Amino acid sequence: MMKSVTLHLENIDMLNTLADLVAKDVKSGMLFLFKGEIGVGKTTFICRFASQLGITEGVSSPTFTLANHYQGDFPFYHLDLYRLDQVDALYSMDIQDYLSKVDGIVCIEWSEKLEMLRPEFFFEIALSYTENSDARLCQLSAKGEVYEPLLNAVYQKMAQNIVN
Repeated sequence: MMKSVTLHLENIDMLNTLADLVAKDVKSGMLFLFKGEIGVGKTTFICRFASQLGITEGVSSPTFTLANHYQGDFPFYHLDLYRLDQVDALYSMDIQDYLSKVDGIVCIEWSEKLEMLRPEFFFEIALSYTENSDARLCQLSAKGEVYEPLLNAVYQKMAQNIVN
């Protein structure tokens, strides 16, 4: 069963805080799926998240290269499926290898393109615009016993940040 919570992020600082909190409880082998329109903050989140995991080189969206690899506290794999329009293209980029990585962290932008290849267990971050151009709605979802404690911890910490 998948568990979900929705957060209202007032500004980019709150998005960065969320990335910081997720990074604190991450474990090697975790898979993060990102959904949302162009410009909503997926790459912004991933860049901040990566920096909190010890990656010192500039992280950028691999829109044209499809996958970038970095080394920090863990190997870090950043994929962008935006340009892919067929499942065959996923196989040609060895998507199954990325989905089963146990030696690092995998972040996949435009994860809705995975379709039937979507893994059984994951942590999903779905960002959407609001009427306020600076704010975002963020739905966090966790599927699997490794991810549910992360969801609960992040939600509790974000609630404390919003109150304080």
